Amino acid sequence: MCLRKRRHELPGWPKTFVMLGRRKPGHVWLSPRKLEALYPHAEAYFDSLLYGLPHLLAAGPWDDLAVVEGEKDADNLTAAGLPALSHWQGGTGWTREQAARWSGFRGGVILVADRDAAGARCALQTRSLLLGAGVIASRLRVVLPVTGKDASDHLAAGHDPVDFVPADLDSLAVLAATAPPPGRGGAYRAGRAL
Repeated sequence: MCLRKRRHELPGWPKTFVMLGRRKPGHVWLSPRKLEALYPHAEAYFDSLLYGLPHLLAAGPWDDLAVVEGEKDADNLTAAGLPALSHWQGGTGWTREQAARWSGFRGGVILVADRDAAGARCALQTRSLLLGAGVIASRLRVVLPVTGKDASDHLAAGHDPVDFVPADLDSLAVLAATAPPPGRGGAYRAGRAL
């Protein structure tokens, strides 16, 4: 199975994403719902996918990996020298299946929270799920960009990945409480978000 995510951003409209999947190269791209109807066992696979998963699979116990809210941030941090992963539905949150991929990881996790209510909620949910999956608490740091809203703004302002500032979890919780309810969620089906 392979997935691709298409971004649609038209002037005057909010950005949207469409997920497509196919069984093998050369096969027709289908919505994950259609794939699940054809292959019922695929649901857990889709729910466990992470953008940048090869970084996690190749990481050793002394490696640091970043966790960010979107693919753009993951790509930019990776290009700046810090391998980064993201879930594939933006600020709506991770799934338990995605967090379970971190089971057994003993390296450092740098969780970069976006500086907005949805980003704070996402970071706190992700932190909780990663700790529940067995990530070592002392190796998990929640940080914020020095400048701008997210990791990409931080890098665009000339900061390095090591320049992130520690986040105060209580302040993040206050900000997260002001976030509107999440949309579709971290999974491809409605109702799968935490």
